[in-house]
Amino acid sequence: MKATIRQPLTTGGKIRMWQTAGTPGWEDLTVANWANYILTMTETPADSYGYVGDWPATLTTVGWYAVDFYDGATIAGTLAGTFLGYWDGTNFVLGGADARQVAGTATAVPGAAGGMLISGSNAGTTTLGALTVTGTTTLTGAVSLGSTLGVTGAVTFSSTFATGAVTLASAAITGALSVGTTTTLTGAVSLGSTLAVVGTTTFTGAVAMSAGLAAAITGNITGNLSGSVGSVTTKTGYSLVSTGLDLVTAWTTAITGNITGNLSGSVGSVSGAVGSVTGAVGSVTGAVGSVTGAVGSVTGAVGSVTGAVGSVTGSVGSIGTGGIVAASFAADSIAAATFATGALTADAFATNAIAAAAIKADAVTKIQADLGTSANQDTIIEDIAAIVAGSTTNITVAINPFTVST
Repeated sequence: MKATIRQPLTTGGKIRMWQTAGTPGWEDLTVANWANYILTMTETPADSYGYVGDWPATLTTVGWYAVDFYDGATIAGTLAGTFLGYWDGTNFVLGGADARQVAGTATAVPGAAGGMLISGSNAGTTTLGALTVTGTTTLTGAVSLGSTLGVTGAVTFSSTFATGAVTLASAAITGALSVGTTTTLTGAVSLGSTLAVVGTTTFTGAVAMSAGLAAAITGNITGNLSGSVGSVTTKTGYSLVSTGLDLVTAWTTAITGNITGNLSGSVGSVSGAVGSVTGAVGSVTGAVGSVTGAVGSVTGAVGSVTGAVGSVTGSVGSIGTGGIVAASFAADSIAAATFATGALTADAFATNAIAAAAIKADAVTKIQADLGTSANQDTIIEDIAAIVAGSTTNITVAINPFTVST
């Protein structure tokens, strides 16, 4: 018994035979080469009418084939039968309930380029109208999507993802999108939900975040912020560089807290009123327009005081020579009621504190007229004598009817 292997369907109207001798391969049926197509079948066991043959080792492509059986070694032999079967790479399975040829797929090799998709490795390019993936899918090569891709499970992209425009809608991605490698977004990106980025991300186009930026920015922003910031709710931990307030020309907001630091530089001017100053003022250079309220103490010289001084609480340490002259007092500026009883005593004046020139002639006359005779003359003489006792200048005071000379 002999056998030959041919393709189930003709190609271009010709029968394609497998050539086992010479150079193995497919060729159009040639009668002269019939001997090259023959496979020898051995009756096993003998006299059993059962025949067994070996599949050609050079024919390794899985697929559907037709095997013709002859009772002779020439093409003129009787055709005993033809079987259609499937070579799976290991066994040739005859056609039956478990192996049937699909019309038009006799040369479509499962998993091969131009073949049929199988649950395994598929080579070549495959075009699908729609693809729904419900389980874990790994794409290791470049993926080009020309239409909608619906993914309900986890998707891992380990290589380049898309070279054209990609629209990711909330309906397409039901979970979080995690990008673990460097990602460059060159177009406008609209994020309506969560975006988790664990690697470096470069945005060269506009980024619109409709739900806001919820995550904290813990690193440095080295670029510029040319737009406005709506609001900043937390303002702790801020610091300004030394030039941070150079462009602040007005400050209209009240400072309600304490300034615990120091102002080491100068203040050019204060045009408004200063409500109050609590604590000591080291020094004031320049004129002070007015002071309302009590001044606790003044250390150092006061150049001049313009206006009335309400009162002086405490003692005046000293008045330098020539500090108070006759012109310092206006007419009748000192009245009798100015001094309280006992305010002026002999000890209140130093030696030579009052010279003869300090008392005008009409002043003595005024004293005489005001004293009259109603007062105790002895007491008056004693008081005047005590006042002028320390003077080295001769002073004569005539009080009718007494004269006191020193």
